[in-house]
Amino acid sequence: MLNFYLAASEFFESPKKAMPFLQAFGETSAEADCRLEYDYLLRGCDADFDAPLWASVCKEDRVLNNATTLEVIRFCHKWGYEPRRVDFNPRDYIGEQFRFLAYLRTLAETCPEALKAEEEFLHRYTLGNLRALRDAVKKRGTFASIEAILDTMLLAAAGFGADAMVAIYTTTSPRQAQSIAYSL
Repeated sequence: MLNFYLAASEFFESPKKAMPFLQAFGETSAEADCRLEYDYLLRGCDADFDAPLWASVCKEDRVLNNATTLEVIRFCHKWGYEPRRVDFNPRDYIGEQFRFLAYLRTLAETCPEALKAEEEFLHRYTLGNLRALRDAVKKRGTFASIEAILDTMLLAAAGFGADAMVAIYTTTSPRQAQSIAYSL
């Protein structure tokens, strides 16, 4: 899971770091087009697209920098983690959530309680945030490779693991694999 968390945090860090993922998922659009769509979908650059990139926005009131953001900050501080603040995003940004999960997984090598914290954080914030983002991207319906990447992340984060994901994607059609992800 550590490698998955690190890869997911890289994907959400910048369009440049996301390009290898997009290419691995069969994206053939020009790099400039990929960067533009990435910015629209995953950086909040399109005012007409409601991208839930933060745990706080996935809650009922859909307000950025609310009590949920404070909960995330407290959870991180409790475990000695200081968020990086990618692109000046609030600390409950989805890429930062994955970086924190990687931190907890590493910490678990010497502190087994960190695994419980990892599971709690994943289920309290990250899975819902990832699901909301995937659903918004699907609803927009413009960039299939990003949707497929988010599906794969959701499968991995939900506990299917990399081996199960590879098996799902190689033994089923992409549509069947996506239906498995959408059932989560």
